[in-house]
Amino acid sequence: MIIDRKVKGDKLILTHASYIEPILENCHEMRKDLNNGFSDDRNFQHIGRIDPLELVKHPEWLADPSLIVKFLNSDEGKKYRTCGGNI
Repeated sequence: MIIDRKVKGDKLILTHASYIEPILENCHEMRKDLNNGFSDDRNFQHIGRIDPLELVKHPEWLADPSLIVKFLNSDEGKKYRTCGGNI
């Protein structure tokens, strides 16, 4: 959601905010799952759910997805983890 806009010269500066509590609650609940994020056939592991504004703040993640894994393993990113242990 855009919460502020400013015009500076020929530039428009938008300030965005998002309500991440539902995302964090969902991640917390998924971490409780005994399957540790794995699908029933264990071909897929859900490792995290990241707020879209985090992706906007870090466009380099799209070029190098390993940076997302590094983020999820960090203290800052662990709240977005949906499974335990290190990735």
